[in-house]
Formats: sequence, C-alpha cells, structure tokens
Amino acid sequence: MDHSYYDEVFSHMMDRRDFASCYYPDISSTKAVRKLKDLIKVATDFHEELHKAGYRKCSRTLTPPVMAVLVKILGYP
Repeated sequence: MDHSYYDEVFSHMMDRRDFASCYYPDISSTKAVRKLKDLIKVATDFHEELHKAGYRKCSRTLTPPVMAVLVKILGYP
C-alpha cells in the first residue's frame, strides 16, 4: 500500500485532534483524541521512545518524530 500521502502529511507539526481524526474519522475529534490517548497508555513498550521523541501527554501539537513513533505503534491510518 502506498503511504506517500500520510508520509507528507505527517512530516509537519500537526494538531493532535487532526492526527487522531486520521485514525478515527467517523467520531468527533474530542473522542478521537481520547481513544488515541487510551492507546498510548496501553502501549507501555513505547513510552520511553515517545518521551525521547518529545511526546508530552498535555501537548496539543505533535511533532514529526512523535508522529513517527505513533505510526510505528498504530500503523498507518
């Protein structure tokens, strides 16, 4: 599958609501962020990697390194 669209989109800083909505397009952005946060909580193997990439649970904006780790965890939308 060609992921070039997402590679381009995720190469820039992105609001976490927009990122979460890529994975959960059929629900509100608030619920999508909540689901994303829940997935991050249970992905304990990746917590250190997310932290090193700059992830903070209170951040509203995601950087490309953080999104790269999240895509590694979740796969492409």
